[in-house]
Amino acid sequence: MSKDTLETLRAEVEAYRTASAPDFSMISGKRIAAYVRVSSKAIGNDEARQVYGVEQFSKIYKVEPLTYTEWSSAKGGRTREVCQNMLKDAKANKVDILWEEQPSRVGRTILEGLLSIRELHECGVKVFIEKFNKLYDPSNSMDKQLLYNQFIVAEIENDWNSQN
Repeated sequence: MSKDTLETLRAEVEAYRTASAPDFSMISGKRIAAYVRVSSKAIGNDEARQVYGVEQFSKIYKVEPLTYTEWSSAKGGRTREVCQNMLKDAKANKVDILWEEQPSRVGRTILEGLLSIRELHECGVKVFIEKFNKLYDPSNSMDKQLLYNQFIVAEIENDWNSQN
């Protein structure tokens, strides 16, 4: 692929992301929590990628998210304490929008993800997923269905990655 073709593709992707981004007014002035979960300390780019995403989100929407960073895979039934602290803050009405890089950050299984989203929904918290550049409102039935589907795909990807 030529350098010009690659630059054109990058410009087209950026134009699409900009066009499909949430309206600035939906995010500006809101209390944002960013949940960064690093699956393994051995993978330095996992944390760097997520932190970069939070920084870009902050620049675009001119917000200062409260970042919750956790170094845990939560496999084998381990409790993710930082995630639980973030959910407690949401229940205490300290959060309007949760930023996460991808659905698997807040839940490794369909059930875990849906339970977390349900807790956030009960607190009135919306969810922004960087991977899809979308702000989800769990009180909206279409957004809720999209989230369900994305947790299904995330679990399938996780299972596949574990086997390969």
